[in-house]
Amino acid sequence: GDSLEAASAAKATSLLLRDMRQRELGVTRRQWDMAIMANARAGDPEDALRLLLEVRDQEPEKGREPAESSFEHFSRSCMRAFRRAGHWRNTLVLLKEMPPDTKSFEEALKACAENGKWQWTMELMQQMQELFLPVEQTTYASLISAYSAAKQWRPALWTLDVAERGGRVAEVGLQTVSLYNKVITAFVKEAAWRKAMWLLHDMPERQVQPDVVTYGAVSCVCNRARQYLYALQLHEDMVRKDIDPDISSFKTAVAACRGKMKLLLQAAPAESRRQKLL
Repeated sequence: GDSLEAASAAKATSLLLRDMRQRELGVTRRQWDMAIMANARAGDPEDALRLLLEVRDQEPEKGREPAESSFEHFSRSCMRAFRRAGHWRNTLVLLKEMPPDTKSFEEALKACAENGKWQWTMELMQQMQELFLPVEQTTYASLISAYSAAKQWRPALWTLDVAERGGRVAEVGLQTVSLYNKVITAFVKEAAWRKAMWLLHDMPERQVQPDVVTYGAVSCVCNRARQYLYALQLHEDMVRKDIDPDISSFKTAVAACRGKMKLLLQAAPAESRRQKLL
C-alpha cells in the first residue's frame, strides 16, 4: 500500500544519502531535505531524527549551508510532514530534541488538535506558558475551532480563558465574537446549557457583544437540554436588544415551541390519571 511505498522511498533516500557522504560528495540542502521528509512521511522518527542530528552536529564547511540554521529549518519541515501524515506522536518526539521556540510548539499543537488529542494540546500550551513562549492569535483561533468541531467544550473554554489572560483575544478584532460562538457551540454535545447561558451573560463584561449567531448557539444548547422556555426567552431578548433574528433563529424558536408542547402533551395523561385517583 501507500505506507509500504513511503517506507521503501525513505529507505532508498537514506541509503543514497549515506553513499554520497561516504564518497565525500557534497550533499546539498535540498538533498538533506528530501531524505528527512521521506522518513518523516513514512512515520519513521528514528531515521528522521538521526538525519536531523547529523545535520546539527555537522561542522559548517566551505561552500555548504550553516549546520545550525539548516537543523532548525529541517526540524520544522519534519514536524510539518509528521503532522500532515497524522503522526502526532512523532511531532512530540521531535519537539523534545529541538530548542524551544514558538513555531515548533505550534506545529506540535496543531498536530495534536487535528488528531483529537485535546489533553496534549492543553499540556503543550501550559509548557509554553512556563517557557514564556508567546502563542500566536491565529493558533488560539485554530485550536478553538478544532475543539468546537469536536464538541469539546472544556478545552475550548480553557483555551479562550488563556487567550484572554494573555491579551490575545482583543487582537483578533472582528473575529472575537466568533471565538465565543465556537466555544458555545461546543456546549451542545453535553447540553451544558448553564455554561452557555453563563458565557452569554458574561460576554459584555469581557467587552464582547453577542450577535445573532451567539443567541442562536445558546438557544440550540437550551433546546438540546430541553430548556425550551429559556430558548424562547433568548429569542425575545434578542429582539428587545435590536438584534435582527435570522432564519436559523426562527427555526430554533419554533423547535423550542414544538419541544415545550410535546412535554405538555406527555404530562397531560399523567395529570389526568392523578386527578381520577383523587
